[in-house]
Amino acid sequence: MITILLCELVTRITFPPLRILKTCFSTVSDQRIFTLVPNSKIIFYGVHDWLKVPVLWQVNSQGLRENRLIPHTKTAGKYRIATYGDSEVFGWSVNSEDTFQSQMEKSQPTFEVINFGVPGYNINNILEHIKLTADTYHPDGSIPILLVKS
Repeated sequence: MITILLCELVTRITFPPLRILKTCFSTVSDQRIFTLVPNSKIIFYGVHDWLKVPVLWQVNSQGLRENRLIPHTKTAGKYRIATYGDSEVFGWSVNSEDTFQSQMEKSQPTFEVINFGVPGYNINNILEHIKLTADTYHPDGSIPILLVKS
């Protein structure tokens, strides 16, 4: 117990920005362990290194990093793509309009690209997230992405 308290204290002193991140995440009782809090919003400055420009993390009422509500039925004439992954897929260092999902939609208007990324997810979290969301949003294609940094 003392070790856990010591780790918590060191984390709070060493990485103060992590405290604000807690407002965007809540625990769940499945393989994901945690998920995004619907309707949460923070200004993100970075964790280890400060970003040159802080970004807005905004989560819609569906628990997705989207500036819009995603209908469960697909839009006619659109090809729906679901993207799953960790902080890189989420777009941790950019505003929503600059995520690769938004850029894909701008470059190809017939695409509807949904951002299911969650910072901190690993392959097990991602697989569970796919199982729990894909049937609800009916994507034509899914892109599970896990970036491994060497």
